[in-house]
Amino acid sequence: MKNCLKVGTMVGNEDCEDLLRWAALKGISDAPRESATTSNGLGHSLVVANFPDAGGRGLAASRNLKEGDLILRVPKSALMSVLSAKADPLLSTALARHPRLSSAQILAVHLLNEAAKGKSSIWSPYLVHLPRIYHTLPYFMTNDVQALQVEEARWVAEKAIEKALMDWEGAKCFMHEISLRRRFMSLKAWLWASATVSSRTLHVPWDEAGTLCPVGDLFNYAAPGAYVCDIMETVTNSTAQDLEHSFDKDQTSGHSSLSKAEELEERNSCSNGHEVETAKEKAESEFDDDISCNGVTIRERLRDGGFEADHGEYCFYARQDYHKGQQVLLCYGLYNNLELLEHYGFLLPHNPNDNVHIRLPDSEEFGLGNVNPSVHLGGTTCLEIDGSPSFSLVAGLRLRAIHPFLRKAKGHFALMGKQISVDSDIHIYQWLEKKCISLLACLPTSLDDDFILKKLASSAQNFGAIEDLAVSLSETLTKAEGNIVQVSVVREIQNLVSSCTSAKEDRSENEARCSTRGKDFQLERWKLAVEWRIGYKQILRRCIHFCAKKITILKQ
Repeated sequence: MKNCLKVGTMVGNEDCEDLLRWAALKGISDAPRESATTSNGLGHSLVVANFPDAGGRGLAASRNLKEGDLILRVPKSALMSVLSAKADPLLSTALARHPRLSSAQILAVHLLNEAAKGKSSIWSPYLVHLPRIYHTLPYFMTNDVQALQVEEARWVAEKAIEKALMDWEGAKCFMHEISLRRRFMSLKAWLWASATVSSRTLHVPWDEAGTLCPVGDLFNYAAPGAYVCDIMETVTNSTAQDLEHSFDKDQTSGHSSLSKAEELEERNSCSNGHEVETAKEKAESEFDDDISCNGVTIRERLRDGGFEADHGEYCFYARQDYHKGQQVLLCYGLYNNLELLEHYGFLLPHNPNDNVHIRLPDSEEFGLGNVNPSVHLGGTTCLEIDGSPSFSLVAGLRLRAIHPFLRKAKGHFALMGKQISVDSDIHIYQWLEKKCISLLACLPTSLDDDFILKKLASSAQNFGAIEDLAVSLSETLTKAEGNIVQVSVVREIQNLVSSCTSAKEDRSENEARCSTRGKDFQLERWKLAVEWRIGYKQILRRCIHFCAKKITILKQ
């Protein structure tokens, strides 16, 4: 990713001096253990820096770093987790009466309890540097959710909002019992705490909620390389007997029908002897070639950091060479953009792991009856970032595009990534092309509309500018006499403005919505929604081009 090459502006001491001084006192260090000059704090390997175009505040290399260098150590005593919550006598006593609380709920209340203490909290220098607002999906209002447009994305957002509300309700008694101040028991405070836990915790082996890791959570995100679809899936390792047993369930008549169907398919089979590589070979080659950032593979990227029980420290390593001043990035895992938006509140414009889920059709759509194959494909049936269908999607479509009587004899070819026949492949790519076209057609705005909206939004510095823009666009629309692109663009801008200025609130956050800052925050969430659906529509458009090329080649 290009972000890996960014050089940052060093952040002044006045911005983080208190945090770094506190970190040094807590034993946080970026120097190796064996160094004779080992001292706590930052400066040996890392420095806090600002990267305006690559995540904002982050950590930069203070010297040239080599792959494998230990670059940060955070002792267990500095971690904020369920363990530190249970070490608090007040929380520990109350927790005994609330055994059903999840680890994430406990950590969120622990965070709120420490924030309520103000400067008297031992975590105060760390807490004051946490973000005050997030743009994760639980923060989304009704209009923000609608701006996502895609049914799947709206459903994910609604479920995230619903879960946040349920977790808040479920933790209220616990918060009352520890006499948490009313301000810190509000929904607004809960959304902040739960978003902090969702977006800033790191994995630890002893608790599913993870841990807040001071200084360690300053690393910005680096996506792993292009998502390796269906790597080593169990279906590719099935024996011939397993496959035959699975396909036996699809058989509904005798050998005469099967022989006739086979004869028909044989006429359409590709006769040049060319075969696609097996799924296992494909997976191995893709995994070996998979590059993330400056030559770092997924396998390496997923080992950037972890808790080392032998040393009692959370340790971070450089998994590539960095020049002095370069941003040092951390991989949180494999996330598509909707998942990043849900849990972290940001998107990556060129996320190699982004995809579009495609539900497999019934065999009826290929005119082959309603007997669907019973084989479990195991992988994700989706479109990759470049518009190509995943291995599982192609295999699933191939199984549905052949006669049910042929699945026992030839179904294993689909599971091995091989073409069954030219005609069936033409049918599946024609179906996929039509599917993408229909998915785009049912959305309120086109991709071109969204690019216009993105450009207009990027030129607006605040919500007031959007309100002025809505008036200006309305006048332009009147003069243009109903240009369809302008209608959809203007309608969305007007909906955004009206949703922020409406007196009717659906989530008891009137003060946030009515304030200027609240409107500006909603503008940011709307921009994220538009940005997400642009990525979604781009993948569909790429798939349309991909399928058209495939069909042309197959017909030749």
